Amino acid sequence: MDYLLAKRGANLEIVGRARALGLARRTVNATSPGCCPTIGSTQTDTMETAVVPLLGAAGVEALFIPLVALVPAAIFFVVQYNALVRLRKRIAESWSMVETELKRRYDLIPNLVTAIQGHAAQEQEALERVTQLRNRCLVSRGSPSDQARDEVQLVEALKRLHAVVENYPQLKADPQFIKLQQEFVSAESRIQAARRAYNGPVREYRNKCEKFPSNLVAGSFRFPNSDFFSVSPSVASVTNAEFDRRG
Repeated sequence: MDYLLAKRGANLEIVGRARALGLARRTVNATSPGCCPTIGSTQTDTMETAVVPLLGAAGVEALFIPLVALVPAAIFFVVQYNALVRLRKRIAESWSMVETELKRRYDLIPNLVTAIQGHAAQEQEALERVTQLRNRCLVSRGSPSDQARDEVQLVEALKRLHAVVENYPQLKADPQFIKLQQEFVSAESRIQAARRAYNGPVREYRNKCEKFPSNLVAGSFRFPNSDFFSVSPSVASVTNAEFDRRG
């Protein structure tokens, strides 16, 4: 009995030493790069190799998400920028039409003054005032709001001049003067139409420059302000009544 117990204890001791030796070998293989790989080291290398791609994918995703978020913002900026540029071009084209129609009226004013001088030479002060304002407007190259101030003064002077004409029946009955008035009214109507065509895109442009979020684009690229062209009612309101009475 004692012999069997001693033999069993020896066997257990041998097994314990063998296990200890195997554990020591696996530890050496895992820590020593020159050793041959074992099953334990192979598993460790496989896990480390698998972790690297995962970290790389996470890094790519971290960069990709902000880029995707920036795409709609970039598209918005491009669309709004192009819209503002188109409106600026429309405003410039519309303003050239206004200037063309204003010049048409400037060309008629000397003929009007000459016609009135032939019948009402004593109205020299009113005639000189109209001529002076016409010449000032002709050379004015300021902003539309600056030019509008001069135009308002010219329109008021023309209104007073037409009021003076009412005191001269012979002048009003002159066929040449009547034809000139008709041309003048036509020019005034064209000016008002051109003014409305100009103020429309100006209003749209100013709304984009002032309202969120398009104002972010306008402010970032420093789009300049654009002025309305506002003038008082033209003299057509005076001459139209005369034309209606003449049929």
